Amino acid sequence: MTARTRVRDLLGWMAALGVCGVVLVFAARGALDGAATLDRSHVADHAWAYALATACVMAAVIVYGCVWTLLLAGTTGIAPGHRPKLLLAFLYSWASRYVPGTVPFFASKVYLCRKLGYRARPALVSTSVQNLLDVLVAGTTGALLLAVAGALDGEHRALVLVLSASPAGLVLLHPRILRPVASRALRLFGRAPLADGDLPSGRRLMTAAGLTFVSQSLAGLALFAVLSTLTGVHPSDAALSTGALSVAGVAGMLALFAPAGIGVREGALASLLSLHFPVETAALAAVLFRGVSVLADVMLLAAAFVYDALQRDRLATRIIGRPRDDPAQPREALPLALSEDPRP
Repeated sequence: MTARTRVRDLLGWMAALGVCGVVLVFAARGALDGAATLDRSHVADHAWAYALATACVMAAVIVYGCVWTLLLAGTTGIAPGHRPKLLLAFLYSWASRYVPGTVPFFASKVYLCRKLGYRARPALVSTSVQNLLDVLVAGTTGALLLAVAGALDGEHRALVLVLSASPAGLVLLHPRILRPVASRALRLFGRAPLADGDLPSGRRLMTAAGLTFVSQSLAGLALFAVLSTLTGVHPSDAALSTGALSVAGVAGMLALFAPAGIGVREGALASLLSLHFPVETAALAAVLFRGVSVLADVMLLAAAFVYDALQRDRLATRIIGRPRDDPAQPREALPLALSEDPRP
């Protein structure tokens, strides 16, 4: 090993440690803020409901991670048995949402994919498609469920019109439509256009949209459990809680300045819940749900570390090392017998 290589590896270690430190600082701040919102006596009296809510949020994040691995498999060849590793990488990157802006969330996925031997472009494409899909499915889910719950009336025509455009936006994600548009944008920045297999197929997108809806429904069930500890609820209120949370989640994602949408999502969620519940109840439910979400994120990160520590080939040991080049290569370089076929 030459002196130049040692210096480069040392700089890589320092950069990785710095990035991890920044992520952990913001995540810890979010965890402390979320924990401060929880009324201990109230939580103790309704421990079963908050345990259910936390488990639902954790399950929602895991399903959301499965959506990302599904989309990634549609853009590049995946080495056999690598799905658990990729899901672990997703859970590690999940904490980067607490850093303001979307760049850390994108960059962490690309960085971890590189450590597993995958190229940067498939990670960027799958993450971008997932974010677009999440916004469109959330808008569609919100429009449908809020209408079913009767929470939208003539005074909310603007919101109805915006949300009603979401189903049409889902069509634009089809590879035959999205690829030419994305390729033209890439050419403007001097990048190579997308090839035929660089985007997930339409059938895979439909599966990803269904799983995204499942993820949002699990989060809505968690909010419903929180609401049940504050006021009397009816089973039909589950539609309201899921629809309101979906729309509030879109607002949080679009607010790039807010880490994990903190503040923005709560404001939007309280506003929508107040269409049916008292304002005080709606605001308290939004704040308590943030605390549950932060707790679930911390527990997921801890579980990911424990699972990783039990593995022979730990992803954590690669985070500060040099990228591997062998697990996955571009699809055309992978023999069919050694890779999963990304086409359904």
